[in-house]
Amino acid sequence: MAKKKILICEDEPDMRGLLQSMIESADYDVITAEDGQKSLDLAIKERPDMILLDLVMPKLSGFEVLEKLRYEPATQEIPVIILSNLGQEKEVSKGKSLGAVDYLIKADVHLTEILDKISKYIDTKIETQEPIPESIIPIKPEDSDKDVSDSGPVQV
Repeated sequence: MAKKKILICEDEPDMRGLLQSMIESADYDVITAEDGQKSLDLAIKERPDMILLDLVMPKLSGFEVLEKLRYEPATQEIPVIILSNLGQEKEVSKGKSLGAVDYLIKADVHLTEILDKISKYIDTKIETQEPIPESIIPIKPEDSDKDVSDSGPVQV
């Protein structure tokens, strides 16, 4: 049986290395990403069994990554644990509302607790959200110069 694969999304090299060593020692395969865009790209390409996601990262924030993961058919069922220094109630609430299975604050969590949470949630499938209807998807930058004045009524 193949090992379960964990994607660690963490921009801080020491923390990323520590998490990788600890998780590999628990007999999981690990892939890592140091910024939000690479996190999203690897999640789509590698389809890990779980994602550990920092929130403050370059290129895309963890919140942006999580939101995109939930609307991407290839990744919307992957359980995500947020592991961040941001610990205000509004961040915790936002993370959970975007579909994180858990929210751990780095300063308050022990490394063994992270492994316990991974083992608890690794086989969890996230309830998929309805895809965003094409009619309300934001305009892409390349479409921003198109004339939409004759496009018909606006759906609200």
